[in-house]
This record gives sequence, structure tokens and C-alpha cells, in this order.
Amino acid sequence: MATKKAHLTVRGQVQGVGYRFFVQKIAKKNGLAGWVKNKEDGSVEVTTEGEESLIETFIQTLRTQHPWAKVDALEVEWASCANEFHSFDITY
Repeated sequence: MATKKAHLTVRGQVQGVGYRFFVQKIAKKNGLAGWVKNKEDGSVEVTTEGEESLIETFIQTLRTQHPWAKVDALEVEWASCANEFHSFDITY
């Protein structure tokens, strides 16, 4: 079981639709730790750690499963897992 860290930037219609709460729910469902926050440019930023295959499933869900969001782009930067997080939080 390979653990990884992923830093995501999600662009599109992802603010004002409950997207951060959706991200948190999906992360917790997949046993991932990290955080999510809105950025001033209208995007949503996510950092998460966990099993690589679970992060990949998480990313696919974020791209396609929110009922009101429209994801135009989702950028992913992979890194080694540092075990920095113990929960998945919404930050401001």
C-alpha cells in the first residue's frame, strides 16, 4: 500500500455550490487526511495524503460527481507522503 501526498487546484464553477463540503465528505469516505479551501481567484485548493489508489479515486470523484459544480480543470502535483495530517478539514 503506497501512500502519497497530492496537492490539487480545481478550477471552474466550484465556489458557491458547497464544493468544499463535498470534498471533505469524499475525503473522509476514502480515509484521506488533509484540507480544502477556497482561493481568491475562484479556484479550490486541496492537499491530501493517503493511499495512492484512494487519492486517484478521490480525484476522479471531484472531477465528475458534484451535482452543481462544473470542473473545467483539475491540476495535480504528487509528492511523498509526510503524514502531516490526521483529519480532513475545511480551512479559510
